[in-house]
Amino acid sequence: MTAPPATAPLRLGTRVALRRLAPSDLEPFQAYRNDPQIGQFQDWALMGRDEALGFLSRMSRLEPVLRPGQWGQIAIADAGSNDLLGDMGLFLSQDGSEAEVGITLAAPHHGKGLASEAMQLAMTFVFDTAPVRRIICGADDRNLASLRLIKRLGFNWTHTETMEDGARDEIFAMTRQEFDSSRTS
Repeated sequence: MTAPPATAPLRLGTRVALRRLAPSDLEPFQAYRNDPQIGQFQDWALMGRDEALGFLSRMSRLEPVLRPGQWGQIAIADAGSNDLLGDMGLFLSQDGSEAEVGITLAAPHHGKGLASEAMQLAMTFVFDTAPVRRIICGADDRNLASLRLIKRLGFNWTHTETMEDGARDEIFAMTRQEFDSSRTS
């Protein structure tokens, strides 16, 4: 199956759109991915230009976006200009019953509610396109802004995981039923 154009929205919100990443996203992608403040709580490795371009090219052809047992990255773009604001990692468990969502937003876009809108769009996308019964997400326990976002969205704390480097991730979950209830209230 051929993927739609990378610039075609997967979900369109008021201020942000979720779409596939594209090679044309290289400059802003590398700018925030190489920002030490943005990367301090992430576990990604820095990518050189060629590696990043190859990654963006692969992600632009991702079809379907949610594939059992694999991570995929999608773009968070400005709904009007389609400019890259950040990206999201989406993982679907092998049996399709659970998904994981992670978010990275470039520093100039913090504190404006864009992460909330992007996460709500992502949750809608996941629940509308896969038979998952719950979505999980986590954040380093030092990343207070992400923890506030996760809680504000209605996720429930489930447990703490200690990473190999000693960092602690707080893990949260939201069931399909909880999500559906939040959309109707």
